[in-house]
Amino acid sequence: MSENNGEVTLDVEIEEYAEPAKGMFKKARDAVRYAVMVGVGAADLTQEKALELWKKSNDLVVDLEGRGEKMSEKRRHQIDDEIQKRQTQIKDLTGKAGDSLEKYSETVLSHVNVPTSDDIEDLSKQVSSLSRKVDKVRKEQQEA
Repeated sequence: MSENNGEVTLDVEIEEYAEPAKGMFKKARDAVRYAVMVGVGAADLTQEKALELWKKSNDLVVDLEGRGEKMSEKRRHQIDDEIQKRQTQIKDLTGKAGDSLEKYSETVLSHVNVPTSDDIEDLSKQVSSLSRKVDKVRKEQQEA
């Protein structure tokens, strides 16, 4: 330290402190660079994982859609088969009910002495046959 006209000056060797300052600056710069690189790496990893998750979710959606289509088709066939079965049962029951009704009707009509359609048809045939015979006899009588 020296005094010049009442002023105090420090005579310090700058070079003495320059090397340690450079070392501290390098350490600080390296620490900042390290922190920035960690941040950039974390951002890149986050982006990569987000993209993987996006792709997996898209694949999952496609898979779920495909499964939904298969199940829908399977259920549709099951329902169609069930409807077909029920329609067949209804046709069978309708046929049986018709047969039963016809037999019951014939039984009731025969008990009250009402002729059946077969009886009426037989009578119609007999009437036609008799009409022909009567016509034949009349023709023979007119010729005689």
